[in-house]
Amino acid sequence: MGPGELSLPREAAHYVQSVLRLRQGAAVQLFDGEGRRAAGVLREGGVVLVEHVAAAPPVPAPRVTLLCALSKGDKVDLVVEKVSELGAVALRPVLCVRSVVKLDDERAASRLDRWQRVAEAAARQCGRDHALVVLPALAFDAALAADTSDHRRILEPGAPPLSAGLPPDATTVALFTGPEGGFDPGELERAERAGFQRAGLGPLTLRAETAPLVALAAVLARAGRL
Repeated sequence: MGPGELSLPREAAHYVQSVLRLRQGAAVQLFDGEGRRAAGVLREGGVVLVEHVAAAPPVPAPRVTLLCALSKGDKVDLVVEKVSELGAVALRPVLCVRSVVKLDDERAASRLDRWQRVAEAAARQCGRDHALVVLPALAFDAALAADTSDHRRILEPGAPPLSAGLPPDATTVALFTGPEGGFDPGELERAERAGFQRAGLGPLTLRAETAPLVALAAVLARAGRL
């Protein structure tokens, strides 16, 4: 992306023209989802005259990755959309023992493409310069091994509060939330051995699609970002 004329992708052009209802001559702000932003002027046919391109500020700490158990229906879509709006940097769907959804390779690739498009649409709506990255789905133990965050928490009802046990100056954080039936006891034990500490979100039992949002908000609030 550089100065000059740029044809917007179909979804972006639709958003600008049919959702925002901008007309020719309107000033627009563009971003590529990878850390660059641009200022320009809208022309006919979804074309923008880009006038200035600059690097966006880096994502502030803490950089939060969500490890979310696969859930039924469109619950993962909802989680992807909302954690993107809140500012998570990455989300990885995880196949747990009690996950209802099972994905073969073809379905996994299709879902990953869908979730990334949901993340990009959410970033466009809320003005994020760095779009949420949806990582490929993994089985439970593989997901544990793949994460390299400095601070790792696995959510369990009744465990010590998440916000109390996390330092406010944490730089990278992983939050692992379970499926509808919760984590299997063996999964919790293996997560602890892999360096994940158990943490809770208060006395109420939250839905599988609610827990990631509450956990992320708690971490960002602890760091002073909310």
